[in-house]
Amino acid sequence: MTLIRLTIWLFLLVLTAGAASALDPVDSGPAVSRRMADADTRSLLSTLPKNNGYLQVRFEHLSDFSYEFSEEEIFTEDSRVVLARLHAKNQIPRRIRELDGKKATVEGYMIPIDFGEGDVLSFILVPSQQACCYGVPPRINEIVYAKMSAGKKTKYFKDMPIHVWGTLVVGEEIRDGTVFCMYFMEAEKVEMTPEGIQLRNEIIQMQKSLLQTR
Repeated sequence: MTLIRLTIWLFLLVLTAGAASALDPVDSGPAVSRRMADADTRSLLSTLPKNNGYLQVRFEHLSDFSYEFSEEEIFTEDSRVVLARLHAKNQIPRRIRELDGKKATVEGYMIPIDFGEGDVLSFILVPSQQACCYGVPPRINEIVYAKMSAGKKTKYFKDMPIHVWGTLVVGEEIRDGTVFCMYFMEAEKVEMTPEGIQLRNEIIQMQKSLLQTR
């Protein structure tokens, strides 16, 4: 993905979030949002299965709450002001904040950002193939920004479901005065899911069959 495409995609994302906030007639002020987030007593840490010590986190967990912000809250040059406003609203539920700093694996689809010598160094993980700049932009809590750990890299898995293993960081990251991501992952390993491997094998077999018929 080129920088221009990524910029357009993020711009659409901001517009979507801003529009959703503007249309909400319910008063969701900081005090109300904080009570709702902290009142959540459900715990994912005690219920999520583990794979070799890594929590198996799914996007349905990460996106199972409403997160909204208005243009007035985010469009400022001071990232500290943006963070203070978002933290005051406290919209990220406790069950999600408890995942911060935990070893986890998340399944999704890769949208590459940075390349190095033909390999992917950082990418965005989204829940479906439709979540790109020409599809329906994902919500901010349907994005995991992943960066390979120092000295590690991965190949580009195009249109293939993958598992990303690493340390999950929960909390808004501000870039250029707006919310760039809510989830960050220091990725240690990236591999295709069993479904992805099966799909790849079917594609290879189909290609071989086409060659044989020529």
